[in-house]
Amino acid sequence: MRIDFHVHTEYSSDGYIKIKDIEEILAEKRIVDAIAITDHDEIDGALALKKIFKDNIIVGEEIDSGEGEITGYWLKERIKPGQGIARTLECIKGQEGIACIPHPFDKLRSKRINSAVLDRFVKGINMIEVFNSRNIFEKANTNARQFAEKNSLLGIAGSDAHYKTEIGNAYVDCAGLENVDRPEKVCDAIKNGKIKGKRCNILYHVKTKLLKIGITTKPR
Repeated sequence: MRIDFHVHTEYSSDGYIKIKDIEEILAEKRIVDAIAITDHDEIDGALALKKIFKDNIIVGEEIDSGEGEITGYWLKERIKPGQGIARTLECIKGQEGIACIPHPFDKLRSKRINSAVLDRFVKGINMIEVFNSRNIFEKANTNARQFAEKNSLLGIAGSDAHYKTEIGNAYVDCAGLENVDRPEKVCDAIKNGKIKGKRCNILYHVKTKLLKIGITTKPR
């Protein structure tokens, strides 16, 4: 299975991807086979898609802990933002979820968790995003991969898609999986999986920034 571990929908404040777009992509299975929906501080979009594509959706949330962003996977309930790193990790584990740190070495991200902080919380982390298509500088991905290897953490990849055409820009190619329902099976498959991806066009960054600051609006 080709799994894109980082996709935002219209349920994110800065996401343009409609739920029907995800439905079309998964129905065709030409780009990826499974998607982790990781909207900012929200899981309603992920839950809606999970009802339709039970075997091909991972319910995730990119949580602004107030001390940096953390992604929770295989969640059952929304995790409230602003609780701090330690409490956010506790909430993910409390749902038997998997904790991942997205884009930790991209210095252009104001909400990243940097390496000094990561060292303090590494025992509570399961995964590191070692390839993010929206990282402008390749060194950010390289440093993330090296950190994952040093600390024996699973390395995953995600497009960080905010637009439909970004989906599948990065993914993990996992052999032997038929669905993504069981985190332990997916994690085992990731160990021997292959990271594949390409960096996105910088124009997507510009479009997302314009949306965030209110110069452009989402289409209805």
